[in-house]
Amino acid sequence: MAEGGQALLALAAMAVLLSAAGAAFPERVFVGAVDQDLHANESCLVGNGAGRYASQVRLARVPLLESKGPCYARYVGAQLYRGETYYLQLDSHMTMVPRWDEVLIDQARLAGPHACLSTYPPDVAIYGTNAAAEPYTLCESYWNERGLLVFRASVPLPPRPTPRLIGFAAAGFMFCPATILADVPFDPDLPMLFSGEEILYTARLWTSGYDVYALGSNVVFHLYSGASSTRPKFWEDQPDYFPTMIRSEEKVKYLLGLHPARPTGAIIQPRHGLGAERPLEAFWRHVHVDPTSQTAASGAHFCPEHQGPW
Repeated sequence: MAEGGQALLALAAMAVLLSAAGAAFPERVFVGAVDQDLHANESCLVGNGAGRYASQVRLARVPLLESKGPCYARYVGAQLYRGETYYLQLDSHMTMVPRWDEVLIDQARLAGPHACLSTYPPDVAIYGTNAAAEPYTLCESYWNERGLLVFRASVPLPPRPTPRLIGFAAAGFMFCPATILADVPFDPDLPMLFSGEEILYTARLWTSGYDVYALGSNVVFHLYSGASSTRPKFWEDQPDYFPTMIRSEEKVKYLLGLHPARPTGAIIQPRHGLGAERPLEAFWRHVHVDPTSQTAASGAHFCPEHQGPW
């Protein structure tokens, strides 16, 4: 395992992430947690179970009524970085396999120095934490009703000894060299954005010289919420959620060349735009997407052994 640790951004179970039964090298793991609560004296992370590794947990609190959605939370979490070698961006409600840190680093080394590992994880309610189950692979994209490219749920494919090159990065699980924080810094000025976050960050990664790979074997599982779930959502307490989200989506379209006019009032910093290593036009070709006709053939290209339909 490389020297240094990983910064983990999650409201995940610290005991699972940091215990000897979880990480292979817990002393090299550092957790950066973004905690959103209604009152300043409340915390979702009281008694986080980190035990003797509690000093390795860094906490940022955002008052509920100041929440701006996942993009801002990822920006806040990135400010907790302290020079670790790798960066793991992780949503809450995740469960990891034993020795997950060792497995991720081994897979990252196989993929190369500018590789990000990413996926929509399998459902823990269905698969448990069966690392031998078919790993889920993010294969396909489609255009939604508001003209943004979004990704379909991952599909199970046979395990393989090496990671698989794919086109897209899932925001909820992404393991990368920590250099992405300088090369592709998170944009705090995309309030309430949900759809559009992933395709914009994927394009920024790729044009900055990074490639995205699917895991060769399962490392992480997610507890998904069904339609009947009462799990709180960030937008439920924001009266201006929808118009704010639409403005952020228009900014995404502009940055991706899908809309020619710069949105009125949009805050656009050069460091939060596309990279200079590869052109945007080459990115669209790489992911087998035509933004002009709004067609996509990503699935058949990246996962040809899947039986579709795409």
